[in-house]
Amino acid sequence: MRSLCRRYIVTALVGIVGAAASAVPAGAAPSPLVVDQARADELVSLAGADQATFGGVSVDEAGNVLTIRYAPGRLAAARSKVGPSAAGLGGRGWRVDLVPVSHSLAELDAVRQRVGRWRPGGASLSEWYVDVTHNRVAVGVTELSPRLVAAARAEFGDRVALHQAARATRASRTADWKPWAAGIRITSGGTACTAGFFVEVPGTPATRRMVTSGHCFANAAVVSNNGVSIGTVTSRTLTDNGKDVEYVLGTFTPWTYKGPSTSDYGDTIRGTKASVVGQTFCTNGAFGGEVCSGTVDALNLCVLMTDGITTCSLDRLVSGGGVMTRLGDSGGNVFTYDAAGLKIGGMIVAMSPGGTTTYFHPAAAVTPMGWRVSVG
Repeated sequence: MRSLCRRYIVTALVGIVGAAASAVPAGAAPSPLVVDQARADELVSLAGADQATFGGVSVDEAGNVLTIRYAPGRLAAARSKVGPSAAGLGGRGWRVDLVPVSHSLAELDAVRQRVGRWRPGGASLSEWYVDVTHNRVAVGVTELSPRLVAAARAEFGDRVALHQAARATRASRTADWKPWAAGIRITSGGTACTAGFFVEVPGTPATRRMVTSGHCFANAAVVSNNGVSIGTVTSRTLTDNGKDVEYVLGTFTPWTYKGPSTSDYGDTIRGTKASVVGQTFCTNGAFGGEVCSGTVDALNLCVLMTDGITTCSLDRLVSGGGVMTRLGDSGGNVFTYDAAGLKIGGMIVAMSPGGTTTYFHPAAAVTPMGWRVSVG
């Protein structure tokens, strides 16, 4: 997802060790209640607020069933709390089932907190949480073994079940994944640059291309992030007195990382911002990170680069002495904000020695005729 904090958890669940909780004998189950779907959240909140009485809630959307679990000896308390909340909520919608379990949420949450301090020899914890369906604390370890299962049973009894799960990694500029975002580190053949933003034929997201600097990679080069292929350079321009831009075909989302070079957060791209003298922009490279100290002081420059090629259609940002751009930031975006959100100003092409001046192509200069910058 991408949201403001683009954080994903990837877990390889190999198998729960330990059976589901056995029901506590409690005589005949009460008649089921029925609540309106629009107000079922009230019961979820109620059960979460009284952890001594309840053992967790789950839903079966296909069957429209809300299962509320109650702790041993707490049937009367559960019925008295749930009943008034359900009364008068309508005769259609979710069926509410009260089900007895062996452990209350309060008991399991105390165990969950203990698990966080548990350090059996050779074990590497990866995750731990209250599994309301099985009425246990589920504990993920990077390598599962009979010895660990026995150690967990000795420490926590039947309130814990182990499973194997890899440790989660945060998506970041250095380790993103499909659909790929802007602002990430991109590499090919030992060269590293930055993904700038994306362009597309209006109304056709499948045509999206990543925009980056033409001096980064050869035409038809395979571009990667953290060793994973993003796509292939489909066209490239790096000619004397021309532009410095290339386009990568892949699967992309109109979202860009911000912040430092190891950032795992960013924002949705909402459009473009014209570059005019006096306009302030943030430079946003995968190595220098986000630096919001640049002001446009010149437009439509031609600049003779150290490789001997003159690049034109450049605007210039000056910082007043602070470092804005570092090696590897080529291709990264410059952006600003307005009332609509984050707006792309262009793509980083070059810098002065020391990185206090940044040269960039305005977004319009590198958007093909009939295309547009991808927005979310």
